[in-house]
Amino acid sequence: MRMDQRELNWEHMLAGIRSQPAFLRGGAVHELHAATLKLPLHAPSRGYLVGCGDSHYAGLATRFAFERWSGIPTEALESLEFSRYAVQTAPPDALVIAVSNSGRVVRTVECALVARERRIASVGLTYNPDSRLAEAATMVLPWSYTDVGFGPGTLSYLASLVGLYVLAVRLGQLSGHLHDAE
Repeated sequence: MRMDQRELNWEHMLAGIRSQPAFLRGGAVHELHAATLKLPLHAPSRGYLVGCGDSHYAGLATRFAFERWSGIPTEALESLEFSRYAVQTAPPDALVIAVSNSGRVVRTVECALVARERRIASVGLTYNPDSRLAEAATMVLPWSYTDVGFGPGTLSYLASLVGLYVLAVRLGQLSGHLHDAE
């Protein structure tokens, strides 16, 4: 079913808001951080947080945490801007973190593909580990939550934020800016 044919249900938005505390109390942060420990990450010279719509806004919201916690210069870009322009000057030891809730957003998938062509590492942050983004990225940090139905994505946005923050913490550990106690 196409997105424009789905009925927007504000009750779903309310359900998403109400489910946020349980998502956080249920250990999402610890589970995601544990998953980052399994990724073959290294401290890059530069980070790129790419996405479209809410995923792009999640990158904008977390960009300074990446820089402060890891000491790594980080840019939050719309997927099109990265895949068409910024990738041309991205250093080979950069890290692209491509965020897409569904893993099907064409421009975000394109970011992982162009990064791969240039041999730049990428992390796909998605709840769909079988998606095109998961296939295109060199690493995947999947998350999960209970979908409350189509509506403004309050819970999916929170999940994106949590995933990005735990990646920022992990990069801070790898770069030596954060220690386990912090």
